[in-house]
Amino acid sequence: MARGANAEAATRLRQSIELAPDLGQPHETMALIEVAEGRGSEALGDARKGLELDSNNPRTIGEAGYVLAQTGQVMEARKLLARLDELVRRGSSPQSYAALILIGLGERSKAIELVTDAARTRKYGTLQGFLISVGGASVGLASTLRNAGAATLLRGAQRRDFHAQLDSARHLQ
Repeated sequence: MARGANAEAATRLRQSIELAPDLGQPHETMALIEVAEGRGSEALGDARKGLELDSNNPRTIGEAGYVLAQTGQVMEARKLLARLDELVRRGSSPQSYAALILIGLGERSKAIELVTDAARTRKYGTLQGFLISVGGASVGLASTLRNAGAATLLRGAQRRDFHAQLDSARHLQ
């Protein structure tokens, strides 16, 4: 199963899934670990199950879209991206979850634009949630964001929170 730092998390997630199989989020988190470890078919199964169980949750949609994109299911990932874009337009979803799908699709510059826009419009909670998701999926993005200057958009306590989330993202892997 999982190796390294993810082994304990994977074990606990499987236990969570056994105890509450009708919750989508443990499946999505497991899918992120599996895709990071190169276990695409398992990741795809967990992502689809999580999406089936929690289909209206923007975080679930974003994480499932990331996993779908990473496992070559580009058309499905783009459909989820379109769903998130619609939720963003209606104001019922933060745009940062769409950024996660864009990362999966290899469109990092667009993802950075969305994240910096979230910071610019002071959606710090959104930004932190996004970085936690990204930490499980791609620690490299945290460095990309830092290098792109996204952190300079934050001031005071929010800036410290941003850097703490970047550091936390690095420790997740």
